[in-house]
Amino acid sequence: MPNMFNFLPGAFLQFEYKNHRDATEVRHVEFRGMQMGSNEYYPEPTLLLFTYDFDRDGPRSFSVHNIVAATIAAWEPSPEQRGRNGEANSVSYARRELDIVYKDTPDGERMGYDEVLEMVRVFSSQGHSGFSAAWTTNTLERLLRFEPLTPLTGEDSEWNEIGAEGEVPVFQNNRCSHVFKDGKDGPAYDGNGRVFVEPGEGQHSFTGRGSRKWVAFPYVPVIEYVNVNAEGEPLEGPSREELATQSPPIPAEA
Repeated sequence: MPNMFNFLPGAFLQFEYKNHRDATEVRHVEFRGMQMGSNEYYPEPTLLLFTYDFDRDGPRSFSVHNIVAATIAAWEPSPEQRGRNGEANSVSYARRELDIVYKDTPDGERMGYDEVLEMVRVFSSQGHSGFSAAWTTNTLERLLRFEPLTPLTGEDSEWNEIGAEGEVPVFQNNRCSHVFKDGKDGPAYDGNGRVFVEPGEGQHSFTGRGSRKWVAFPYVPVIEYVNVNAEGEPLEGPSREELATQSPPIPAEA
């Protein structure tokens, strides 16, 4: 069987293929996925390779068993061909934008260029609707930032003991790394609960004294942005020292 498992969706391939009429020819494709299935030429279930076929200008599926394994190779389509394949929207757009960013960077030093294009190709190969595309990109962004998808519960299983302040153990939430509590039954706080935004054109921001915010469960981590003056003090409301020394809320009685 041809070893197609070394390729990711979005890879450009060429190979010799023997079709249902036993005719062999070289095909040039963009790989989009593989699964067991059947089609009009192969009614019995077989492992199918799903592609965009540049030689036929359209989506095509191939029986993996009819690909001549020794002929499988990477292949690079021309710019004109790229405009015909299904990557014309998201992948071509990503390529164009990345080329602008890296226009003065030698090919061998374009850090992340190929990796980002590979992720966009995989995403574009999944056939998302407008709703699923928005949900997937939002969910992926949150996961890559290590942000929880559902509210933190504060249950014991969410905490890891990471050290101690004096004799008091410090616990870190294992679903959100900037949420802590001092003591097993101590109040929880978000160490990045407040981000201070400096004045000026650059809009630099920082965390520090006063960033800690007490939280109650269930808790959805949300950053509060606080505009500060040139001295780093909030333009409105309590000072950073007052924020840092606020007492934790008194838990409600059960």
